[in-house]
Amino acid sequence: MPKLIGERKFPRTLIFEGPDPVARSELAKMAAAKLASRNLNVRYLPFPDTSKGIWGSLVCQLHVSDCSPGTISPTSFLLVEIASHLNSIDRLTYHKRTVFPSFLVLDRFWWSTWVHGKLRGIPVKLLQRIVDIEQEFWKRADLPSVVFVSPDNSGAKANNRIRAALLYKQLVEREKIKRPIHAVNSSVQLDLILSKLWDNEPMKTPGANALGTPSLFKQELHEPLFYAWNKLTPAQPTAIFDTYWRFAAERQAIFFRRFKEEYPPWTADPVLLHYKFTNAYRASDRVSQYLIRHVLYNGDQSPHELLFRLLLFKIFNKIETWDALKRRLGSISWKDYSYKEYDRLLSEILNQGDRIYSAAYIMASPSPYGHNRKHKNHLKLIETIMEDQTALRLAEAENMREVFDILKAYPSIGDFLAYQFATDINYSTLTQFSEMEFVVPGPGALDGLKKCFKHFGGLGPSDVIRLVADTQESHFERLGLSFQNLWGRNLQLIDCQNLFCEVDKYSRVVHPEATGISGRTRIKQRFRAMPTPIDYWYPPKWGVNERITDQTKDG
Repeated sequence: MPKLIGERKFPRTLIFEGPDPVARSELAKMAAAKLASRNLNVRYLPFPDTSKGIWGSLVCQLHVSDCSPGTISPTSFLLVEIASHLNSIDRLTYHKRTVFPSFLVLDRFWWSTWVHGKLRGIPVKLLQRIVDIEQEFWKRADLPSVVFVSPDNSGAKANNRIRAALLYKQLVEREKIKRPIHAVNSSVQLDLILSKLWDNEPMKTPGANALGTPSLFKQELHEPLFYAWNKLTPAQPTAIFDTYWRFAAERQAIFFRRFKEEYPPWTADPVLLHYKFTNAYRASDRVSQYLIRHVLYNGDQSPHELLFRLLLFKIFNKIETWDALKRRLGSISWKDYSYKEYDRLLSEILNQGDRIYSAAYIMASPSPYGHNRKHKNHLKLIETIMEDQTALRLAEAENMREVFDILKAYPSIGDFLAYQFATDINYSTLTQFSEMEFVVPGPGALDGLKKCFKHFGGLGPSDVIRLVADTQESHFERLGLSFQNLWGRNLQLIDCQNLFCEVDKYSRVVHPEATGISGRTRIKQRFRAMPTPIDYWYPPKWGVNERITDQTKDG
């Protein structure tokens, strides 16, 4: 039943959302007219609403005046916009003279507030507070369905449109578990959606429940309408793009077969059987698992100590090096750090003929410090980062991009390392950002992207990775692949970036005719199973560990 506002019922609500420029307003008005033709008391409400009062008109004037991009700040501008929204909602629900409709068609919702705030660069924490205010007003309403009007990404401003579309797509993925969402881009598709309002049940005349119980609104919130993008536009994929998804699905299947302690071989794919590849999820790799459990969450959780442990581990990125230092030192902490002692211990390991750096990627020596051995320069780099109070700066960062920029400012930390380190920091309690917020492709990922796409259609590599991450479910379905995600967690931007790197390697054997940027033709590392199984454990903030425990108990 619709919720009550005083003695009146809040109307059934149909929301139209989507990035500009789309035919959203036209489709919303058309929907209102079609519903009204069924003898319903329908109210069409756009945001901003210029029909009454000054707020809507003021916002429209700001949009076309010289002050909107200049003399008024992005935050102030957004606050004026939502003041217009809230005024319309308040008038609808509380104004005594309002003729209360039985059906409400909204042209925009709080989604637009969130997207426009992101596009204008408003800090995440501040934007969330603004959105919270608007969401609080809409708690009064039944919100059974959102019609998402798909954008047309052609035209001179395609990149801006695509960025907005990506932000809306994030909302769709997040919100579809709460209410039905359906995508349209034409009046024909709209007719199909609206027909669901009265299919199988005749519409009733206005009264206590004018809409009756139409089929679209009978769906439970945990059974939303399916939403997916069915193609990548304007990027043009090659046949290897399908290999990308098959690789991801089989690599994840191998992960779960090993997790369930099945006997080898864990795959019939000869390439995956003989060569070493990382997991579909970066956090599932052995080194990342060790970092999360034994470095980040084992020890003092103060910002300085967390960052010191992380830097010391990640600079060398080798479990054996960390273990050797810990055996000799007893504990590893910034409070007790001594350059002379750490240098001596690392030199001893090297003099014994052991490696102290991982072969996963090349760690360049920070040139400003001038020492004859790389590890000495890296110890000085760690000292510099720590003495700059970087831990506190990272803890106060507004977004993941800011963390990336802070790290990249230091010698020998380029784009690739800064992004990898930012991701590792975000595993810890030091920062709390979404892994869907920011991505920087490394050299291997760029090779994989080149093989998977004929061209990017004007997009940048990061935009393509975001498109891939946002459309993952539709591609697994399109190819008939069964992909078991990470206990409810879909592939994140970092995972999709890594998968492009791994598919670059995989295609050297499976698609030898394809050339990347580097021109590499062989896979160097052979697979060998490690004797010690991994007790998988992920950052607690992901909510994954409880599900692992439940699955283990269920056998």
